[in-house]
Amino acid sequence: MVDLVGCGAPGPVGFGTEGGLYSDRLGVPSVIVGPGDIADAHRPNETVAPDQLEQCGDVLRRTITASVPTTARPRAGSPQSTIPAKGDLPHEYHY
Repeated sequence: MVDLVGCGAPGPVGFGTEGGLYSDRLGVPSVIVGPGDIADAHRPNETVAPDQLEQCGDVLRRTITASVPTTARPRAGSPQSTIPAKGDLPHEYHY
């Protein structure tokens, strides 16, 4: 996951998240990833730069793709593909 996310090393975080419930109670490893600065998260006037949203989308796309067995992956652009290619989002999502 560190390779897919492209930043930081595994370890505890200094803020609340349900990730600990999955790890501690269910034994399921958790990864916390998202755009923005945690110091700004869930506060009045929270902002996230468009390039960070794009980077987060890239990380999620790579994570989903890496999680699907190669034999089950549809070819990019095929009608069966449910993972949008970069740039294939509706216009209202582009900045």
